[in-house]
Amino acid sequence: MATINAGASFLDKNRKLALAVLFLMAIGLIFNRINTFKPEKKIESQSQGAKIYFEPSLKSYKKGEEFEVKIILDTGNFETDAADVRFGFNPQVLAVQKIIPGTIYDDYPAKRTDLEKEIIIINGITSLSKTFKGKGVFATVVFKGLKPGKANLIFEFTPDSTTDSNVVATKIAKDVLEEVEGASIEIN
Repeated sequence: MATINAGASFLDKNRKLALAVLFLMAIGLIFNRINTFKPEKKIESQSQGAKIYFEPSLKSYKKGEEFEVKIILDTGNFETDAADVRFGFNPQVLAVQKIIPGTIYDDYPAKRTDLEKEIIIINGITSLSKTFKGKGVFATVVFKGLKPGKANLIFEFTPDSTTDSNVVATKIAKDVLEEVEGASIEIN
């Protein structure tokens, strides 16, 4: 009988040893996975948002001269359905002669100047079957220099706000505008 108990005792010790070895191997595999895990690199170009800026960004004109300032929209890597542009200007130095819609969107339902608030508002939208992705002229504003002075064109923009300048991405209906760049106009 003593030999049977000694054999059972030997098996119990080996079973405990085998379980301990398996446990340590499992822990080793987990740590190996953690240490070798490399998250997928986020492709920077996928997250590139939209940008709106003026051309020219700095220019000098004479009093009484009419000139064009283009509003350029670059949608980054997003297909877009619409854009709203709001920017301030100095109506004592510049007079808006006309607003010419671009061709990147099918319809421009709002093109107006609010002299009281000293802002220009332009909205562009696509048709149901068409989107816009890329870089193009959103609109052109024709100004006339009224008197000598400096007039800064400054976009109203706060990230994630929907009450200012926005660019709406197709399918996700999210504002993807990340950057705006104003302009400085000098009238001599």
